[in-house]
Amino acid sequence: MIRRLALTLAMILAANPVLALSCMRPDAVRMLEYARDSDAIYYVIKGRITPVGTYNMPSSEHGKDSAADTPVQISGLGLGTVSFSVPVDIGATVRLTCLAVWCASPPADGELLMIVEETGDELTLEIGPCGGTAIPWDRASEERLLQCHLSDNCVPGDF
Repeated sequence: MIRRLALTLAMILAANPVLALSCMRPDAVRMLEYARDSDAIYYVIKGRITPVGTYNMPSSEHGKDSAADTPVQISGLGLGTVSFSVPVDIGATVRLTCLAVWCASPPADGELLMIVEETGDELTLEIGPCGGTAIPWDRASEERLLQCHLSDNCVPGDF
């Protein structure tokens, strides 16, 4: 009986589009903590993304999750021991994903803070409908990220 009630409640909640997508605002400190605490290898970069051609857009047909990859060039500075000081000019892939009917948009044009995942020989920047691993750069976000990196005093932004 309890199992049926739980299943019914889960189905009701999943059917409500307002509840289906609950996003936290992307934040530089949370991205750094995610990269630091992951088993994957990430590079933290402050820079710009230039698509090779135009962005491939994912499709949200029939409510299925999907993704679309676009080759890009990332240029800027990688996070070194104390600051963004390591020159970066690398090829990577931006993966735009959908969650049901909500799909990601390409990253903002301009300077970004980003974490790029290394998987084998591939470098990937994943962006979903709730944000992802790239946010527009601003001085306050960079300062909080560096404070977290240097002192482990990790304070997410005020929202």
